[in-house]
Amino acid sequence: MHKQLLCLAFLLMMLLACEKKLNGVPDDPSTGTVSPDGQLLAGMVTVSSTDSIVTSFQYDASGRCISENYSTIFEYDATGRVYKMYYASQPGSATYVFYQSATGNKVSYTLHAGIDSTVFEYDSDGRVNKTLFYTVVSQGPRRLTVYHTWSYDSRGNIIKRQEYAPNYNTPLPDNGRVTITYLFDYDSAVNPLFANNAINYELRWLDRISPNNMTRQVNIYPFPTALSDTNWISYKYRTDGKPVSAAIVAGSQANKTFKTSYYYK
Repeated sequence: MHKQLLCLAFLLMMLLACEKKLNGVPDDPSTGTVSPDGQLLAGMVTVSSTDSIVTSFQYDASGRCISENYSTIFEYDATGRVYKMYYASQPGSATYVFYQSATGNKVSYTLHAGIDSTVFEYDSDGRVNKTLFYTVVSQGPRRLTVYHTWSYDSRGNIIKRQEYAPNYNTPLPDNGRVTITYLFDYDSAVNPLFANNAINYELRWLDRISPNNMTRQVNIYPFPTALSDTNWISYKYRTDGKPVSAAIVAGSQANKTFKTSYYYK
């Protein structure tokens, strides 16, 4: 697993997004202005010296996100909770989301047509405190490949994530060694990516799963030859506190600068 890419989870979402034209976004995305008072996040444009990437979100009449970039599809149950996600180009490789309590705080899903899977464990407040990633090995049972632990502040923001490599000779849950630690700081403003349970359906995108906006990410490596690095994010806001733009200085990419503009409708 490539650590440099993992430590830029905030940016990976942009780089994986389809470069699809977002209706209403100007050719020069200097500010997010589709609707100055809009509450739904219509999309984001991320630019650097070499790239311009668009991520868009589509909604139904009730304001529920039903797709991302028209290619990642979300379906809801009768209670309004997301119960299935799949890719339009790969309808047979669905990701199923199972809610095991009335409040929907128990979730597990299967990736890649049932071959790989993710298991979530929860604290007493219903928040994920451990994720375990499994894959099926040839001619054998599924095998744990890596697991993460999560810590939160009093506002519900994730302030620490540690990644462990499993030790197959020691029982879970506390075996293995730490391969990387992430530390996070936040502002006090509304994170538009957190509000919709479809947009933040996967814990892999760190910018989606906290109620406030990330302002700093510190990546700490336990290896003597690997230097720790820091990514800084600063924002401009609307009068209601929602971000209009974010400037990202990625220390893990030799201080390369990215800018994201947010568009609402």
